[in-house]
Amino acid sequence: ETGSPGPAVNAPAGYQAQRQAFAEELLGFVTQELGGADSLAGWLDQLQQPLAREALADESFFLNPAHPLRAILDRLGHLQALRGLGAGDPGDDALNRAVASWLQPLLSGVPNQAQYQAVAEGIEQLVDQESRKYQRNVERVVAASVGRERMRRIRNEVVDELNRRYADQLVPQIVPDMLTQGYQALLELAQLRADADTAEFRQRLDLLDAIVALLGGQAYAADSAKVSADEVLAQLHEELAATSFDPLRRHQIESRFRAELQDPAGAAERLVRMARLRCDGGETASLMPPEGISEQAWQRVLSRVDELAVGDRVQLRDAPPGRQDLRVAWIRDDRQLYTLVDQRGVRARDMVQSELANGVLRRRVEFERPDGRAVTERATDAMLTRMGEQLAHQAAHDSLTGLLSRVQFQVALQRQLGARSAGSPGDILMWIDLDQFRLVNEIHGYDTGDRLLVAVARLLEERLGTEPALAHVGGDRFGVLLPGVDTTVGQRRANAICAWVAGLHFDWQGTALPLTASVGVVSLDQVGDGPAALRAAEAAVAEAKATGGNRAYLYRADDPGISRRQESAHWVAVVDDALDHGRLRLRCQPIVPVRPESGLRRHYEVLLGIENGQGEALDIGEFIRAAEDYNRMATLDRWVTRTVVDWVASHRTRMDELHNFAVNLSGQTASDPSFVDYVQELFGRKQIEPSWISFEVTETAAVGDLGRTAGILRALKGLGCTIALDDFGSGLASYSYLKELPVDVLKIDGAFVRNIATDANDYAVVRSINDIGHFMGKRTIAEFVVDDSALRKIRTIGVDFGQGFGIARPSLLEDLVDSGGRVVPFRADPSPAG
Repeated sequence: ETGSPGPAVNAPAGYQAQRQAFAEELLGFVTQELGGADSLAGWLDQLQQPLAREALADESFFLNPAHPLRAILDRLGHLQALRGLGAGDPGDDALNRAVASWLQPLLSGVPNQAQYQAVAEGIEQLVDQESRKYQRNVERVVAASVGRERMRRIRNEVVDELNRRYADQLVPQIVPDMLTQGYQALLELAQLRADADTAEFRQRLDLLDAIVALLGGQAYAADSAKVSADEVLAQLHEELAATSFDPLRRHQIESRFRAELQDPAGAAERLVRMARLRCDGGETASLMPPEGISEQAWQRVLSRVDELAVGDRVQLRDAPPGRQDLRVAWIRDDRQLYTLVDQRGVRARDMVQSELANGVLRRRVEFERPDGRAVTERATDAMLTRMGEQLAHQAAHDSLTGLLSRVQFQVALQRQLGARSAGSPGDILMWIDLDQFRLVNEIHGYDTGDRLLVAVARLLEERLGTEPALAHVGGDRFGVLLPGVDTTVGQRRANAICAWVAGLHFDWQGTALPLTASVGVVSLDQVGDGPAALRAAEAAVAEAKATGGNRAYLYRADDPGISRRQESAHWVAVVDDALDHGRLRLRCQPIVPVRPESGLRRHYEVLLGIENGQGEALDIGEFIRAAEDYNRMATLDRWVTRTVVDWVASHRTRMDELHNFAVNLSGQTASDPSFVDYVQELFGRKQIEPSWISFEVTETAAVGDLGRTAGILRALKGLGCTIALDDFGSGLASYSYLKELPVDVLKIDGAFVRNIATDANDYAVVRSINDIGHFMGKRTIAEFVVDDSALRKIRTIGVDFGQGFGIARPSLLEDLVDSGGRVVPFRADPSPAG
């Protein structure tokens, strides 16, 4: 039960409140996303209690899109999106009654999964019904728009042809009168049918040509007058009868034609110069920039309009209710005209390009590309984004001083190291430690100590300026990164910092408090990577303090007091010797439920140790670094796994009390697919329960090769093992990769837990990580719980498990069970008191 056991067992009140808050936030997002209509609010109100129950009962609920209650929410959201916010549709009441009827079974008792599924399927029927209506409505709108556009083109084709024949030519007055009385429409109709029969269009043009010729106008064709007057009159009567709906005007045109044929004298006086007909440009407006707007700015806005696509959302802030939230249904080929529909698919209005652009310019119109994902998926992503951003902000800024945090300073250091190239100017790292700062806290109180830290932070900001990266990295320690600074300038700057701090005037109740600082100076030319740079800075500041403090110490790789810490070549021999001669030791540290009433069970993390030939413990940190540098970690990981599995197999009768052992995996092993086969072979040979073994991988190692690591962890989990992500929060990579990693447990980086009782920022970071873990249905473990005060803090936050010296120290694996086969007790599990 170290991972996600499914339904919560005896969930503490704080955990219940946390899940309840998640459920309320989810409903709030859905309501906001869909506009908050009264009907939607009513539907969601009915789901509050079922949602809270499921959020508590199923820890994977928020990241499980297949859960039928989420399907119900998604389909209600879809239904609301289809019906819009308008009122007065006769179908509204019927739809509301139908939804209420389907939701009714969820309001009494505790629904089971089958009932949820039945409700989801019933509401899906309503969604399908409304979706079909919407589709039909939009299809009609599009068809109408396409038809209007085709007619516009036909009209322009007819106008072009008439202008080609008669524009600026002398024609009888009867010709323009005929055109306005329906003959132009008759030509358009013939052109519309031209795909099937082009002869009809030509015949009607020939009639016009004959009239012009017979009445003395400038004939288009030489043979136009060969048609007899009686034939022309008969055809004219027939054509006008089909399109001229004013019989008086039609009779007048025919009478005038007869009269002109019978009295040709003076016909020239009845001729007029045919005006050029205007083409239909459609619904367009000027694309010139409005007054006061530059051409460049106007073109940027027009480009935004050009990016609109069918289906995009267009919000019109100045429109009346029901016409504010529209969708693009059709766009003319020249992108000068857009047809918009409402949420029911009914045509709302047409808008020309410049009208939309002006609206964007004045912030009265907004565009949005639709997100086709279900509303609960968008909601959970939004909630995770909020929590991730909150965590990133908390981890990036020290709450006391406002400077960079420890984590962000390390990120800046790593970025600077990555940007360095051969021949680039030097970069300086400084570690600043306030001398005797503990006495200030002990004598004058922590409030005074905090004010002093803030004063030093402001001093460093003022004197160093904005160029360097400046951080409060914890306690009385500050970090400075000076890019492009050589060793000489760096040493001079460090001496100046000592002088500035010594000269700081800080009063406590009228008494000036003396203060000095020790500064360790490291040129990044001297180190290989971020961890090495930080180790060098630690060593340098330690030397500065050891030699009296109030001074700067420049790190040198050949310094006898420091170089012995860097001898990795020596350590690799130690690694090989330890593997060959059995000098490796496994210790186990208990990981205990923070609240015993939670029903969770303690388990153990397996820690690697090493001894020399005299049985003395050696520095495990240097040992691991050497193993990593010289590719020995895969061998070490397999040795640890095999040793633990062998021990568990020999003590299988005690596993009901011991429960589980967590083995740490290096980045090398976490990207090695053959390790899965190795573990599977071990389990099969020793016949142990895979649930007795879990594996931990650090955040940094996991995201190094995310795809491969995710596959390997998924395979290990498939064997039945629990998977934990260690040191979570140290890298602060995007939370989104957690979706890719099949982890059951988040282990909160102990750097944030160690000082949680006194550092408000660390408290906030741990709380945010715990929220993310629980939202994603994962257990959480706080490492480095140093004392009861820290334990009380993580209990208040609602962390599931605690681990650290404040709970229990590690003991050797072989000492967990005594000679009589009994599990040796460690310090009592923490009680919920306090």
